Amino acid sequence: MAWRKPTNLNEWLGILVRHKKKFFFPVIITMITVIFLSQWLEREYKAVAKFQRKTEGSAEASQSNVGNLEYRKLRAMRMHNFRGRPAIIQLVKDLNLTEGPKFPRTADGELTRDGRLEYEQLLKEIQSEIIVRTEVDRAEVELISVSFSHPDRELAPKVVNQLVDNYVRTLRTTLTETIMKQKKFFDGEVERYRRKVGELERSKLRFSIDNPGLPLDNPGAAHDRLDALKKNREHNRKVIERQKHTVSELIKWEKEQPEFVIQRSPIDNPELVAIKEKLAALKQNLDIHQNEYRRTTAHPAVINTLDRIAKAEKELQEFVGEDEFEVEEVPNVEKIEAQKEIVQMAAELQTNEKLTEEDDAEIERLEVLNRNFFEVRNEYLTITRELKESTEQLKFWDDNLRKTTVALTADVSSRGMTLIPVQRAQDLARPSSPDLTKIIAGALFISLAVGVLFLVLAELLDQSYRSVEQAMDDIKLPVLGAVNEI
Repeated sequence: MAWRKPTNLNEWLGILVRHKKKFFFPVIITMITVIFLSQWLEREYKAVAKFQRKTEGSAEASQSNVGNLEYRKLRAMRMHNFRGRPAIIQLVKDLNLTEGPKFPRTADGELTRDGRLEYEQLLKEIQSEIIVRTEVDRAEVELISVSFSHPDRELAPKVVNQLVDNYVRTLRTTLTETIMKQKKFFDGEVERYRRKVGELERSKLRFSIDNPGLPLDNPGAAHDRLDALKKNREHNRKVIERQKHTVSELIKWEKEQPEFVIQRSPIDNPELVAIKEKLAALKQNLDIHQNEYRRTTAHPAVINTLDRIAKAEKELQEFVGEDEFEVEEVPNVEKIEAQKEIVQMAAELQTNEKLTEEDDAEIERLEVLNRNFFEVRNEYLTITRELKESTEQLKFWDDNLRKTTVALTADVSSRGMTLIPVQRAQDLARPSSPDLTKIIAGALFISLAVGVLFLVLAELLDQSYRSVEQAMDDIKLPVLGAVNEI
């Protein structure tokens, strides 16, 4: 009898009910067998270690452009630093994993060809079992977990702990070296731009000294100043000519004057002197009578004194004697004053001539500048522009140097960004793979597959008819009667 494929769920359930023993017995036997045999499966032990990157809030701002920036660069190479060949080689070296007969060596201690092959195979096995994940990723805190699976329950935690220690140590060393290199570079740039700024400032000062008051923004002002200087020079020349003429006349007059002159000094007449002294004595006597003795003008002594004073004054008025003179030779004062005036005017003349010479030099300089005004202005603008750019660059590099110095100080004192292990891998008591859930799930799947296989085989080997239609289709004969149940 040909097998008819079931067309609906009820037919499948009917098959299962008919052959339930042939289904459930293989399922149970297969599940028990698979679970029993699973004890010979290779066990995997998975060790996990975690470390944390933490940035202090006070140091985050100062290190945002230095320490954290370098960390972000190194973060992009994290997988290489954990699973890269150099990291695995260092791990194998730290744990002495190449010791033992599995890695044969020559007499001088070098690995043989077979040893090198085993060594390369070991590197690949370790590299393939390392998994790195970021569990927390924030600006101030980052938590990274590192896992490693291996059949050796003692090796797994050693490998993952050593990986984390190596990574933290290498990263810290790399960050410190990078910051120190940056600081050295910034020191050089700051020093270079300081020298450049100093040279440009001296150039600008020399330019200002060589070109005082040059109106670089207004070419017409230079022409106006040149015209003013020429007019002032003409005025000074006229003044100098007048001063020269005056000095020449004064010198000529001074030469004509004698060195000494005759001076007549009047001498008082002895008779006149006697009258004056007599008049003074009488006035003094009158003052004594009136002030000391309190005598009035009616007193005889006062009247007598007043009469005598009147006679002395009359005698003085009527005196007709001649004065006597003393004759002597003295230096000519007018000549001396003229000599002083000549010296003073000569000094003023010399000053005016010097000012005129300065005006001539300034006029000559301005004429040269006017002819080369744009060239001179371009030179000044070039110095000014380079000074501004160099000052900005100096500020930029100095700011970077300050930030790098702060970052280096924080890094040395462990006050900035810190990298610390937060969870060490412990000794493992149970394997991580395969676990009981996986074993039961696998046994159930295999046993169900075997059960279904036995169910289909039982149905295929069953030659009985289950309905009148099956019999009619198979033997091609009419049905005369049917018994419902035997």
